[in-house]
Amino acid sequence: MRVKQDNRITKAFRILDYLKKNSDESHPVSHKELKDNIPGLDDNHTLNKLLIDLTYSLNTDSKGNDLKERDNWPIKFNSLDELYKESGKNNSHLEYGNRIQNIFYNHLFDNNELDLLFEAVNSCQTLSQNEKNNLSAKIKYNLASKYYEPNIFKGTYTPEIYDRKTIRKNARLLSYAIKNGFEISYIFYGYPVNKKQERVYSTRRYISPYYLVSNNGKDYLIHGRHENKETKVGILRLDLMHDIKVCDGKRKRLYIKATPKEEVRNLPLEWTDDFHLSHLYMSYEEPVEVKIKLTKPSTSRKSGDYYLFLHDSFGYNYEIEKEIDGCPVISVNCSPWSMKQWALQYSEHVEVLEPEYLRNEIKEIIKELNKKYEI
Repeated sequence: MRVKQDNRITKAFRILDYLKKNSDESHPVSHKELKDNIPGLDDNHTLNKLLIDLTYSLNTDSKGNDLKERDNWPIKFNSLDELYKESGKNNSHLEYGNRIQNIFYNHLFDNNELDLLFEAVNSCQTLSQNEKNNLSAKIKYNLASKYYEPNIFKGTYTPEIYDRKTIRKNARLLSYAIKNGFEISYIFYGYPVNKKQERVYSTRRYISPYYLVSNNGKDYLIHGRHENKETKVGILRLDLMHDIKVCDGKRKRLYIKATPKEEVRNLPLEWTDDFHLSHLYMSYEEPVEVKIKLTKPSTSRKSGDYYLFLHDSFGYNYEIEKEIDGCPVISVNCSPWSMKQWALQYSEHVEVLEPEYLRNEIKEIIKELNKKYEI
């Protein structure tokens, strides 16, 4: 039985596949390595011609007329610029000599960008470990050479909280509404003690959607809610929104344009990724300046360790103002509701000084806690 010989196209694809898996800018391959590992490449002339034809096809536009930007060339070797210059971008005039050396595949993502992809996948709290492993394997196989080794992270996953099908469906509808500037209506659900979602309000609610945001493993919609002839910023979890209808006038739906961003109280006109630092727990109240006194660490602990919670909560978005009795006083912008929760969480380490109304609200909560725990 005769074995069918590989034609030029098959050989070219074998070269491309080998280069993808076995080379990168730091690990080029030689003629000998290609001939040793790919059948039918018996001499340098054949290999050179295939390499140049393949490279020219990949490095030019779809019509084969103009070269792509150099950084976007999929295959590179040391004399490629020289050959293109000599040929005047005409493949038929390229010389098939022995000048081709240090051949490598120019991967779409460099190692730093691959690190970002792996970190994004493995830090995602809405993916199970099996899903993370499968995605990571596909990224490595399709986007990296054998020389790339990703950092290994194990993330957390709380599947009982998330209905991913509902979230994805809602995200598609909301993205359409945001892009086209329409209001939406929805039915709000919540979680009672039996852990099963149930409808909270009897009527539909109408809001203007602006930003889809992921934070701490949950997905949110930043929107404008209509209240007492004013539109204020609000934040909703996507998994608690049901039966979303876009007010685009189609299929007998209402036609309502979203309120302009400029008319929504406390809404960022452009999204910034530090929003959550002044809206802890994704609260939607307008941030205010809060002054906080920090307790001194015990002599057995270093201040860098003791105050780590401060950096984890606010990043660099706070200012050290002064000291009172040897204790640092900081100033930070934060929504009042979230500051109350945060101050109670870290009550061993912090004391809210200003604003006075916020300090008094915390005092009242502490009084009620004393009654509850019979102190």
